[in-house]
Amino acid sequence: MKSYGKFFDLVVVLLLVELITRSSGTLSTIITPYFTGIDPDKAFIWSWVHHIIQFLLALSVMMLYPGISMRDWGFNLDTSRLSLRIFIQFSLGWLIIYGIGAFITLKMSGQTSVYPFPLTTRNVIGYSGFMFIMPGLSEETLFRGFVMVVLGQSWKGILTIGKLTLPVSGLLAAVIFTYAHISYTIFPLKFYFNTRQLIAAFGLGIFYAIVFYKTKSLLGSILCHNISDGLGFIIVWLLSIFLFA
Repeated sequence: MKSYGKFFDLVVVLLLVELITRSSGTLSTIITPYFTGIDPDKAFIWSWVHHIIQFLLALSVMMLYPGISMRDWGFNLDTSRLSLRIFIQFSLGWLIIYGIGAFITLKMSGQTSVYPFPLTTRNVIGYSGFMFIMPGLSEETLFRGFVMVVLGQSWKGILTIGKLTLPVSGLLAAVIFTYAHISYTIFPLKFYFNTRQLIAAFGLGIFYAIVFYKTKSLLGSILCHNISDGLGFIIVWLLSIFLFA
């Protein structure tokens, strides 16, 4: 697709991301009451439905967007070996870093649970299944695939971080990804966010952007995103059992 300049591309991305994320959340709120039998504690169904709808909407926009093939959006396995190598290295590093950080945080805070639902077998399976499958598939498709490819048409600058290279489109995608973790109401105008979550979203968003830029495939960033969220939940769940049993 022909780019009409940085401002136009950025506006298109911001409007479509806002439309996709907000409408998928609204639709999920409408749909999930029909699944209370599956999830009586409201622990995981809303998240599943929200991310499935978000993925389908992002995919639809990509398919309808003129001039860009699905391969160029990142739906390819051209660099699968590199993607899997990055995934394995990241998984091991994340297990150690997040495990130590979660242990220190839980030990110092004394919190017996950080989740707003009881950690029953049903909830642990439903929520961990979601965390290991949907966040990466849905959010990487939208924030790395769609956002970085569209912005990459006009925002062509490259930033160097040590031995790593990050396109300006990747930095912008990380900022937009972080913004998406902020909830708000219009009447009255209020913003709701968790500062540590925003810092983590930005840092990981930068990493996922580097992976996508390096591999030109969504495989690596999807796998890394899923393992970071999934392992994060499992680590905190196990630590809460052993520390406060």
